[in-house]
Amino acid sequence: MGAQWTYETGIWSGPDTSLLTLQVLSDTVIAGHTCGIMSESGAFIICHASPQFISNSNDSTFYWDPTSNTHQLLFRWNPIPGDQWSTRITFDTYVDTVDWTVLDTGHVVIGGLALRTVSAIPATRNSVLFFEGQSSYIERLGDLSGPFRWTTGSCDAETFNGFRCYEDSDISWLNPQFPQCALSTGIDEASKDPAFAISPSPVEAGEPFTITLRPGARNAQLRILDASGRVVFDRTINGSATFSLPQAGMYLVQTLGTTLPIAPQRLIVR
Repeated sequence: MGAQWTYETGIWSGPDTSLLTLQVLSDTVIAGHTCGIMSESGAFIICHASPQFISNSNDSTFYWDPTSNTHQLLFRWNPIPGDQWSTRITFDTYVDTVDWTVLDTGHVVIGGLALRTVSAIPATRNSVLFFEGQSSYIERLGDLSGPFRWTTGSCDAETFNGFRCYEDSDISWLNPQFPQCALSTGIDEASKDPAFAISPSPVEAGEPFTITLRPGARNAQLRILDASGRVVFDRTINGSATFSLPQAGMYLVQTLGTTLPIAPQRLIVR
């Protein structure tokens, strides 16, 4: 809950780049497994597909396949070199199987925590899906070249240019290859100054609250998501704006496509 991954993405036919943000905003129970609900926003999303529901059990990560109504083994974090497993993947009307082969294992220390690493090769069995080949996967962080996403080989429209940053309750990590999470270099993303302030917070359901951009910021694209990842508000504000939310719950507030820090803030509506 609360984990967030930020990737730089592009389009194969042009130089433009954007940021893909994956977040776990809430959870749900499916077929006896507690699953984190994955929300994605902000990037060029044309033909890639992300698993929406992710669960973990006994050092293994699973995703819910709605086509077969089963939890499919996505990745193992406790293998030994030479181990293999298979993952059924469905995308639209396409069906394929990914065969994983483990080459090496190890660990890396991030934020004072020792996280396991697995070097593995994913291979598409029927050549229906697109893969980038061998990669190194880090526990919690995943693949530094791109997320666990798949697409049809005939529709490779998006490209992944790097994993920029990750954050959860224990770790705040910035990829040393990038100076900050955001694409712009005008603002130090490591700055502790928030992009905006919310007042009051928490707030009662139906009561007004105001979001004020930090001093010097005039306009920003503001997005508010509910616990399921559904966008509640998505609009440009000038300096500040007042909102009200009729339903109690946990919401995520973030700025998009600006030079402000992209770190979201949580809003509790009681």
